[in-house]
Amino acid sequence: MPPAASAPAFDHIFVIVEENMDESQVVANPQAPFINDVLFKGNWRQTNYFGLNHGSLPDYLGLVSGSEHKPVIGDPPSDCTPAWGTSPPSCAIKDPWPSNIADSIEGSGRTWRAYAQSMGWPCRWQSNTATYDVTHNPFVYFKTVQGGASVSSPRCQQHDVDLAADSRHSLAADLRTEATTPNFVFIAPDNAHNMHDGNVAQADRFLQDLFRLAGVDHQPVDRLRRLGRGFRHLLEPGGGGGGGPMGERPRTGWCAFHALLAAAHLGGCLGS
Repeated sequence: MPPAASAPAFDHIFVIVEENMDESQVVANPQAPFINDVLFKGNWRQTNYFGLNHGSLPDYLGLVSGSEHKPVIGDPPSDCTPAWGTSPPSCAIKDPWPSNIADSIEGSGRTWRAYAQSMGWPCRWQSNTATYDVTHNPFVYFKTVQGGASVSSPRCQQHDVDLAADSRHSLAADLRTEATTPNFVFIAPDNAHNMHDGNVAQADRFLQDLFRLAGVDHQPVDRLRRLGRGFRHLLEPGGGGGGGPMGERPRTGWCAFHALLAAAHLGGCLGS
């Protein structure tokens, strides 16, 4: 990896997480014209790029912290949900600050927010629905974000929000101006649009809505094009045939999550 001093400066980094499909199921798939004809063409596409493990939770935790946290979620890992209301809490990461990328970004004086589609209410760790999986919302697993109690911290309620339904900090509201747009944006589509339960075509249409103003809920996302130095990263952990877009993690090559974490931590990557 090049030294931080040589990394380009970005004012905003957008991470959009799709999942459950191998590279061969997406690349050149006629059901994904937006991904292939718009997002791939003329942009940086990483091919020697891999996930960490089977299941959602180790991949998502690794994405935002650089660790699967096996002492907490087990080995082999389980897709458990945090039980902050029990004593002691189970499936909960109680490491001190900074324990994840959000802590580090905020500690550097920059801003962040996670937007989870169909979550319903902010910082939802208590339960899943047919479309929302807690395991796809990794920030609620960290005590430094969630707060460590049965009632979530104000920080978590302000920074871990529903993509469209939050009256204070929907993505639409936050993208109205550059000043209200976080430096680091994490977007988790729901299970109908992340290739988990839905199909490639549904995910492709969702991403097109997100980028092209084609959908009502996601129109303002196109404003990121006017935010100056923005970096959009479409990530697909948990490939259907293995640990990531290309299958099982090899002996060589990038681990998707360590690479993304390092990029966001670099002083030159998020311009000051």
